Amino acid sequence: QYLASQYLTMNGKSATEHPAEVQAGSHQSWIIEKVAPAQLSQIVEAIVNTFDSQQVDEARLQRCRDQIRSLDRSGTEGDADRLSRLILDALDPLASGARGLDQLDQISAQEIGTFLARTYHPGTVRIAIVGPYDPAPIIQMMKESLATIDAGEDLIPPPALATTPGELDPIASTVTDHGMVACGWRVPRPGTLESLPLGLFVPRLRRALEAEKGSCSWNPILEPEIVIIRQPIVPSPSTAEQRISRAIHQLKGAVSYALDHPVSGEILMQSRSGTAILLGAYRVHDPTSMIDPYPAAEALMLRRVFAMNESQLRNNFGRMAKEQLKKLKMDHIQTDQTVTGVLTP
Repeated sequence: QYLASQYLTMNGKSATEHPAEVQAGSHQSWIIEKVAPAQLSQIVEAIVNTFDSQQVDEARLQRCRDQIRSLDRSGTEGDADRLSRLILDALDPLASGARGLDQLDQISAQEIGTFLARTYHPGTVRIAIVGPYDPAPIIQMMKESLATIDAGEDLIPPPALATTPGELDPIASTVTDHGMVACGWRVPRPGTLESLPLGLFVPRLRRALEAEKGSCSWNPILEPEIVIIRQPIVPSPSTAEQRISRAIHQLKGAVSYALDHPVSGEILMQSRSGTAILLGAYRVHDPTSMIDPYPAAEALMLRRVFAMNESQLRNNFGRMAKEQLKKLKMDHIQTDQTVTGVLTP
């Protein structure tokens, strides 16, 4: 999926000086291109042309493989990526196998062409265009251009495999005296009423963890139903077991604060202009989108992907916050639903 998305962006037809950004998660890919309004018609034409470009060039495909490998991180960041992938494999196992296995050389040009023909057509692609331009001619151009292209068949979703919560086998750090503890959970899909407490849970987790240089990962684009938190194992004269235990208790304390602490008006206001937008409860403010239209485009695409009902979500966001967080805790953030991994120093 990621290799195919990268290949599409290296078609040599872009109207911009910089290549498009590709974000590929487990279930969908986003191709993001920032353009000047005067170049918009060229970009739309290039997008339409890619629907007919199913013949894959092996030389260009190899450049994509090399580019993807160049993005692999090493050191502490690479270790954190390895740990996160193991947690993802336990929370959202894929029928295609474990994440992080480099099988790029085993994927042929013919397989990429078949994959694109099956998955990349007007019936499966959403296009969001946001910015200071007149939409009427662009909409007309899109209608005329796409009307002649076969809409393709609906994709059959892969089988959903069972999750395996619990403690993972520890993995060794590649960096001297560096370690990490991480926990993860499956959470409700964005666009649902059940997902609304994430708008409070995630920012409060981030606030609590950042005080000890920890982090909270929730990405509605790449892994919308997964939350992962991490806490570095701080070097000290204590034993490794004591240091790991301290990091685990730091994570538990942050989770307890995020779920059980009374919700202040300040965090509610901050959430309305942040995570609540990604959950579909609020819109990006016009002054913000005039400076940078990307946040508005991101929110618009999420609304389309998850068929969000803004009025319903807005009317329920933050209402009875204590009860919403309690339900999130009982339904998703329990010990028997948690995956825990340790990167040992």
